[in-house]
Amino acid sequence: MSPKLISIFLPDGNPNALKIAEISNRNIRALLIPRPKLTDAIARVELNQPALYVLTDRDASEIYIGECENFLHRVKSHDQKKDFWDVALVFVAKDSSLEKGDVKYLESLAVEIAKDAERTKVTNLTVPARNNLHEFKAQTILEFFDDLKLLISALGYPVFDKIKIEEKNESEFWYCDRRLTKAKAIYDENGFTVIKGSIIDATVQPSLLKYYPYAVKEREELISQKASLNHDKVSYTLKENITFSSANKAGGFVVGANINAWTNWKNKAGKTMDEVLR
Repeated sequence: MSPKLISIFLPDGNPNALKIAEISNRNIRALLIPRPKLTDAIARVELNQPALYVLTDRDASEIYIGECENFLHRVKSHDQKKDFWDVALVFVAKDSSLEKGDVKYLESLAVEIAKDAERTKVTNLTVPARNNLHEFKAQTILEFFDDLKLLISALGYPVFDKIKIEEKNESEFWYCDRRLTKAKAIYDENGFTVIKGSIIDATVQPSLLKYYPYAVKEREELISQKASLNHDKVSYTLKENITFSSANKAGGFVVGANINAWTNWKNKAGKTMDEVLR
């Protein structure tokens, strides 16, 4: 990959409000709009043109991908009918060159790649049919999508980046073997990913329930979506990879307790993350 220059503009100076991001010398602009700040985006004229958008929660555990000709009109329906999302990411062409057919093509491509990446739950029920574009235009749209992937990852939501487990070396895997838990994970620039097939404890320790009830709720939701109950009725098997923002969150999820991940995740040689990485 070659170096890239990404510029992020804060229209009102607030890093937790509207962000506008661009890649130098590329025809793409991304607008990150927190849900409480939708009214702040009304004045943005670029939202009145064809666009691809992604709705997601703060941790990118769920996403919805759509296309529109006017985002501000389209988002009114999502604001009323979809509860899960906290952030909207909208992608437009800086020169307003995207057309309806282009964003429909982008939507189909984005849903397909997001589902294949298995980084998050894609709430779109189906992959939209890919419409026909002239081969010249199709190549331009594919390049636009490459830029889109880079921008959305730079903004903290790498939902299109597939984790290539098969390319990892044995030294890159971490294991948590505790009580009923037998989990396997990797730790890289994308976060801490617990790998499909890991066995996780079905029980929750009282201390986690008492001091971190929100974590217990999140755990239950993830388990219902991405794990299946084993025959022993006391453990689950993950059906999909799950990426967490930290090793501690991943550790709490697989064990069902508040643990020190740096001493509980170990490599094949039995050395802890603390010993190897610190």
